Amino acid sequence: MNKSRKNEIRDKVKEMKQRQQNWMKQRAEIQNSSSSPNALTSVTAQKENTSLSREKPEYHEGKTFIKSRDESSIEGLLATNKSKAKFQNWLKAKESQESDNEDDEMEDHVDEFKENSKAVNFGANKTVYKSANYNDGSIRQNSLRFANSGKPKMLHPSSVRSESTDPGFNSEDETGEITAATLLSPEDFDSRADDIIARVKGDLKLSTKYSKGVFNNVSNAASFVAMKSSPSKEADVSENSLASHVCPTCEKLMMPPSSSAMLLIPCGHTLCTSCSQRTKYCAMCGCAVQSTTPNIMLQQIITNFHTKQTHRQKTIASIRTVPKKNYEEEYQNLLTRRDILKEEAENITSVIDDLSHQLKRERKQVYSIESKEKTVEADISKLQQQLQQLASHRMEYERKCDEIEIQSKEETNQLNLVKDSLSSVQLQIDKVKLLAGH
Repeated sequence: MNKSRKNEIRDKVKEMKQRQQNWMKQRAEIQNSSSSPNALTSVTAQKENTSLSREKPEYHEGKTFIKSRDESSIEGLLATNKSKAKFQNWLKAKESQESDNEDDEMEDHVDEFKENSKAVNFGANKTVYKSANYNDGSIRQNSLRFANSGKPKMLHPSSVRSESTDPGFNSEDETGEITAATLLSPEDFDSRADDIIARVKGDLKLSTKYSKGVFNNVSNAASFVAMKSSPSKEADVSENSLASHVCPTCEKLMMPPSSSAMLLIPCGHTLCTSCSQRTKYCAMCGCAVQSTTPNIMLQQIITNFHTKQTHRQKTIASIRTVPKKNYEEEYQNLLTRRDILKEEAENITSVIDDLSHQLKRERKQVYSIESKEKTVEADISKLQQQLQQLASHRMEYERKCDEIEIQSKEETNQLNLVKDSLSSVQLQIDKVKLLAGH
């Protein structure tokens, strides 16, 4: 869960940086156009004429009424251009210092916010805001106290402006706008932007803190423990947590698309769409609103929470509308099923007994056949031995027969030689006899 939350925050910060890059391009064009002395003099003269001819706004019950629409549009355009300039300076310093440890510093800002920033969602008694001194780049700190109730006290813009002693505040410029010459330095605006980001992330953390067991005061911790011990109180705690996502001006739930959450720049507070469009000052701190942007993370949290809450309520309603079962009929059905299963078990047991007897008979046959096989194998081994003996005897006699045949052939050859010798001797005898007879 923490990993997915970090990934979500990382994506939102990347989206904010993308917007800042777009603003940086427009700011570069403004700087190029205002770099010459003539252009700067004309811009300053135009601003002085506008501030002198502008009618001061009237305040009535925390709402601002502007008498001229043209002046309002011009002021909004100037405020947008100046906010883009400040974000350009912040982005340049930020990219050169925090390109590798973005996630670590993000967690540090959240921890710092938990200690020093406001805790209005959980009944905090004091909120501290830091506003920028636009002349010398210093940061001043104003303590704005609220009542002990869960909702913050609405501040009248005129009262905040009358108590302001910031030398960078232009009393003649009712919108609180600043010129390009009085912009914050990159280092000071870096601190200012980090404070805004930490404040937004802190608001989101505070809205879902009860799920992690981290609270800012003892009363909320006790309510969280009570919720865990008693599940029936979980819906009440969820409703209180959702109530912290209402607009502080009109007290409407900031549920898109009708009442989307809009982030005010530079103070970092959140109002609904309608309230942010019809006021030029923040209703929380009285700071001049230079531009607005959708608070996407808060919108997603509110949407998810509302969807889950609606689904939970529908589920509870469906469970409550389920009719009670007829337990007597269910009991009879269970008894019938039990009898059927018992009978089936008895039948299976008898079949198993028959099969066991048959298995014993078959095993006896197997044992008898195995004994006969052993006897036959023994007889075969004996016969094989006899066969081997007979084969050896046969081979011996065959060898002797071969020897006798060889000897017989030798004797026959010798006989032939003797016969030849005898015939020659007989011829000589006959020859000698003839010679002797004459």
